[in-house]
Amino acid sequence: MGPSGMTPVLEGATPSQSSSSDLIYPISITTMRDILDEKVSPQALVNIIGLVTDFRPPTPTRGADYKADITLYDASLQNPEDETFHFSIFRPQDLIPNVSAGDVVYIRSAKVQKYGLSSLSVLSHKSTRMFVFTASKIPRPPGDAGHAMNKGPHLGSASVLPNKELLQFVSALYHSIDKSRVPELESFQVMASQAVKNVKNKFQELGNIGEGNFYDLVGQVVRDPFDMGDNVTIWVTDYTENSSFYLFSENAVQDEIYADPMGYGQAQNQGWNGPFGKMALQITCWEPHASVMRKAMVGTSVYLRNVQVRFGRNGSNLEGFLRGDQRNPNKINVEIWNPQEDPENVDIRLKNLLRRKRDYEHERKRQLRGVPSKEEMKKRKAGNDGKQGAKARRLEKRAHLQRTEPSPQQEHPNLNPGGASDAPTQKGSQQQRKEPSSGEEPTRLNPDVCCENIELAASPISSILEPVYFNVSVPGGKGPIRVALPFTNARYRADVRVVDFSPDKLEHFTYSRKTEYDQILEDESDEEEDSSADEESGPRTWRWRFALQLEDASVQAGPKPGRVWAYVDNPDAQALTGLDASNLKYDPQGLVNLRSQMAKLWGNLEERKRKFAEASAERESRRMKSRVEGRAPADDSDSDDASRPQARGGAGEGAQTGLPEIKNIAFPCCLKQFGIRVGEQDPAKADAGEGLRWARRFGLFGTKIQYLDSPESP
Repeated sequence: MGPSGMTPVLEGATPSQSSSSDLIYPISITTMRDILDEKVSPQALVNIIGLVTDFRPPTPTRGADYKADITLYDASLQNPEDETFHFSIFRPQDLIPNVSAGDVVYIRSAKVQKYGLSSLSVLSHKSTRMFVFTASKIPRPPGDAGHAMNKGPHLGSASVLPNKELLQFVSALYHSIDKSRVPELESFQVMASQAVKNVKNKFQELGNIGEGNFYDLVGQVVRDPFDMGDNVTIWVTDYTENSSFYLFSENAVQDEIYADPMGYGQAQNQGWNGPFGKMALQITCWEPHASVMRKAMVGTSVYLRNVQVRFGRNGSNLEGFLRGDQRNPNKINVEIWNPQEDPENVDIRLKNLLRRKRDYEHERKRQLRGVPSKEEMKKRKAGNDGKQGAKARRLEKRAHLQRTEPSPQQEHPNLNPGGASDAPTQKGSQQQRKEPSSGEEPTRLNPDVCCENIELAASPISSILEPVYFNVSVPGGKGPIRVALPFTNARYRADVRVVDFSPDKLEHFTYSRKTEYDQILEDESDEEEDSSADEESGPRTWRWRFALQLEDASVQAGPKPGRVWAYVDNPDAQALTGLDASNLKYDPQGLVNLRSQMAKLWGNLEERKRKFAEASAERESRRMKSRVEGRAPADDSDSDDASRPQARGGAGEGAQTGLPEIKNIAFPCCLKQFGIRVGEQDPAKADAGEGLRWARRFGLFGTKIQYLDSPESP
């Protein structure tokens, strides 16, 4: 791999020879046929030489660059029935060279790309250089084409010009290749100017198209292609509405009309999965476009050029028709776009489509759940009835959670195979707990927290952390070998208190999984989403993820109680807090509710961590100021590492550090032990596969804090 992470330029193993002549390619040049046949992998950098047959002048993109497209062919593609080859240029407008019909172009370090299901092509890379040789000035061999090379821009620095071998090859290629594919100069110029007009005028969203015109369209396939032999029918949408489209009603039976709207073929009994309403257009594609569209399954994004739109056979609904180009029969007007391949350079038209799709699916989920739309919510708030509705929804949600809460045996059937009843309340559970031995004071437990299997005796953290050994018999050995297991799938009941938590900020206790929209619509701020606790939190899926450091609070803990970090995953955190995960950075009420719940668990721990962070920041500020002024650090900073207060300190440490002591009450909980695979460089320790080893972890489960004190959030 090169320094930029790209595959190095392919030099070729052996010289290439054209089948129609004895023209021998320089070893550094890759033929276009080899690229189209995928003998070159995507992302590779290649050198190519070819003749120009079409040029789309620069058009602006959403960034600083302009985009131009050149259609080329070389000796490996000189037959009229051969495919066309495309080179896309992304550069500032003044750095894009101008080309004409039949000019020879030498492109150095172009990047091979495969966009969706389309054929391979090349595009400019930051290291790409391009040299244009005017057709009328190229001498016959054995002369070289140095004097025919344009003096204009080369897409970048031209400090390394083509060598003599390449200049001679330009002459040999131009005067030996079949030029029947090169259009007349006048026709070439007309096509170039028409391309600019098409870019400006032909593109329309589906909601704006009408009868009797040709359009360029961007859409997503919403039904798998229906192959009729000589053509293919698809349905596309861009999530805009058109009153002349067919109405797909959610409650109506659509099979016959949907599967075969024009009476061709046999009806297919497939349902319509949306979008509902008048948002989808049927398009019939003939060759050569049909060969590409046959591969476009549901969800594929497509760019279609020169689609004729008119009313279909039923006379009521618009349909699209994509036929071959008589002037250029091999030209394919279909491009498959895969925005995931290059999320940073997604066409703005596709971005707008995905934005509308996101909004449609968001609103659709609201409707299915019976949640009012944003417009309805605004009307309610304007009518001063929003507060009452929000309160009622919170009460209903809490009642639903209480009705559907699983029993301990449903959630963790293996924890207590003896079959205990539903999880007891804290008051009843303390009566069921195993009494401590004589002389031991029972642990006072937090009445706001309860857990499953409270009747079981609490296991000390020290015993939970003890390794488990397994005796392995070795053939021919004197006796079994005692081997420590990396972890065991065990579960425990414990009495603990929280002495630390991670992440340090409650706002980071949740995370989101990116959807297809988030990877592409990076410019969409979270602040644009309505993160109210009473409404949908947007298209992202938010989940809980945090960890608690637990200190043994059982009667067997001893003077130095053991500690363990326990991870709390999404379902167990939801059960613990009684709250749904959300974007806590933009959900102030959700953050207040979480802070209230966790304070019941860890007391003043969050305040202590905050003061510790402030003290650390102040100490660091003093230290930096002393360094700047050239003074010796303060006395208390020399031994900072040894004496600074620890956020994980236990009871009694506050007097030594000046921080408030951790004031919280022990609570009962359930812990589980499990193993995960982590990286391991030492082969002797890699017991989980090559480069991996098992690491022991603990998790909290089956524990619940009482719900918020009142229906109205504090």
